[in-house]
Amino acid sequence: MEQVSIGPDSFVAFAYSVFEQGKDEPVDAIDPDEPIEYVHGYGQILPILEKTLLGKNAGQKFTVEATADDAFGEHDDEGVFEVDREGLEVGDPEVGDELHAKDAEGHVLVLRVLEVGKESIVVDANHPLAGKAVRFEVEVLSVRAATDDEIDAAQQEVEAMAAEDHDHHDCGHDHSHDGHDHHHEPAASADGLVKLGRRGTA
Repeated sequence: MEQVSIGPDSFVAFAYSVFEQGKDEPVDAIDPDEPIEYVHGYGQILPILEKTLLGKNAGQKFTVEATADDAFGEHDDEGVFEVDREGLEVGDPEVGDELHAKDAEGHVLVLRVLEVGKESIVVDANHPLAGKAVRFEVEVLSVRAATDDEIDAAQQEVEAMAAEDHDHHDCGHDHSHDGHDHHHEPAASADGLVKLGRRGTA
């Protein structure tokens, strides 16, 4: 059976670990049992990963080195802000906790707790690797031709992302990420947050 290489309209499953450059301990990892799945050519993953995956086959492992701009973006100081503890859904947040929040428009933000005070906490909406060069250790798990339904879904996702990006420019707000969406993580602000709880509880 001829091996299928990744190309336009391929349905790909892959996993990776991501490291800060020069470090040996991964900061994040995608479990091969719960891989990232996407249709190639629709911008559903980081551009540098999509570019490097082109032409690869199932079973291949490789390393991708990326600048901050190509990976998780530059650190934005406006993404660090204070939130009153009064409205929190978590009783005792601790430094290092990952919380999730929703803004008034329903966009999900992932916030890391930096400081805990009596009446407020300081959180960071930037990705933990924002502003840092990284390397990805990637494993391609499977490659096949995408179905028409999968291609349609990818096209719809692209259109939705484009519409959301347009809304960002209109409203002046940027919004952050979910579990597998590793596009650049823009800053958030305390304005308009309607819910704040531990990640995964919504």
